[in-house]
Amino acid sequence: MTPDRSGLATDVGALAWLRWLLAPDPATAPPPDATPVERYRVLPGGRHPRVVVPLGHSAAARAVLQSDLGNHGIARRVTGALSRVGFLPPGVGAPLAVPAGTSLAAWLSERLDRPDLHVGITVGAPRPNRKPVLKLVASDGTVLAFAKVAWNPLTTALVANEQRWLERIEAERPAGITAPRPWLADTWKGMPVLITHPLAEPGTGPPFRVDGDLVAAIADLAPGGEHDLVDSPWWKAAGERVAALDDEVAAGRLTAARSVLAARLAGTRWRFGAWHGDLTAWNAHPDPGGVTVWDWERASDPVPVGFDAAHAAFQAGQVGRGLDVDTAAAEAGPVVAEVVDSIGLPPGPADDLVTCYLVERCLRWYEDLAVGSTTATPERQHAIQHAITARTAATGRR
Repeated sequence: MTPDRSGLATDVGALAWLRWLLAPDPATAPPPDATPVERYRVLPGGRHPRVVVPLGHSAAARAVLQSDLGNHGIARRVTGALSRVGFLPPGVGAPLAVPAGTSLAAWLSERLDRPDLHVGITVGAPRPNRKPVLKLVASDGTVLAFAKVAWNPLTTALVANEQRWLERIEAERPAGITAPRPWLADTWKGMPVLITHPLAEPGTGPPFRVDGDLVAAIADLAPGGEHDLVDSPWWKAAGERVAALDDEVAAGRLTAARSVLAARLAGTRWRFGAWHGDLTAWNAHPDPGGVTVWDWERASDPVPVGFDAAHAAFQAGQVGRGLDVDTAAAEAGPVVAEVVDSIGLPPGPADDLVTCYLVERCLRWYEDLAVGSTTATPERQHAIQHAITARTAATGRR
């Protein structure tokens, strides 16, 4: 019996869902007593599962413990401590066992032609796009691949979108960008699975900082030409998205803000192109050839060039440093101005570009909510709406 997939939106039922995910497909599985058992440990425990570690091969378990799979709150502290000692002491975490033979691990081993493959999983904390991310490792600890599993309409769309953009990057090989190379797309128990080759481990160089070269390289993946900003395809599409909102209060606020922005930005010519959609220090790191960037599931086009800079700066302040929304947005303006100026665009509209970015972010939240992402934080969304209103209340061109 398949667990209710809505249970993955919270921690309630998540452990049962993970057990079902790992276990053989009932349509093809032999009787339970005819196969050996795969054993796992769930960290930090069964009530709040974040990381699933394979047992039986210490090097494979260590590779999972030492990865970014543990980068989530208490699980981060637990896995960090365990990675230093290199093993899982008895009693740590919750045990999980599934029949082997035709399990998820066995299916992946066959599909990738790696008999020694083992699976580690993270699901992170409950959030709008929560999804299982699999780290596939060999018995000796070698990282073989990563995989994402979609389980609902939102994550299905995100995984499919990431596949499209990774295939585009693989085909075009843009200078200055390293991204995961797609390996295989398939379906497990009716759920889409995207498998990618592993990326090189980040070095000890300088931390990620968004710049014009990277923003321009991403934008050029889908050049959108130049348009009057308020007569562009993006602006018109955003207006249609606002009009489609079920929340009349939010729709009214965004309509009023767009009216002020339209008056301020009328006649402003701007360059359009692709954006990563979630360009942050936790999704990118510098490498010898430029920047390694992963998690392309939110990529889209055409948007005003500079949105990636606005997002990177806003998230660095709001999430990375704990600033309130208004302060984080205010600090993003100079970053956007510097980035767009470096690629030949006028820095003057930078503050209004940040406000346009906040409108885009606000719309994305409501669209996620419409497909069942009820775990998103409404308080942050309301703060963003108030910031949009406050920023557009100022008079004159910024």
